[in-house]
Amino acid sequence: MADQNNGSKFHFEKTLNIGHLLTTVALIVSATIYVMRIESRIEVMEVTQHTMSLRIDRETGRTEAALAKIERYLQRIEDKIDRKADRP
Repeated sequence: MADQNNGSKFHFEKTLNIGHLLTTVALIVSATIYVMRIESRIEVMEVTQHTMSLRIDRETGRTEAALAKIERYLQRIEDKIDRKADRP
């Protein structure tokens, strides 16, 4: 008992507890599954972000085209008003 209570020495046991081994394996497997699920979620979000970016680009193009068309109509209206105003 005197050998066990020797507080100045640090001691590792050479035995391997099956409970500790199973717990370690379970933690490693769980961490791997967790990381894989996060990676798959990130991939889905990247695809969604890319799709939304393309959609926004298309909408921007349509909006710019519609705005240009409205500006042409307004210019024609202004020209007609100017012609009517210049007449005596």
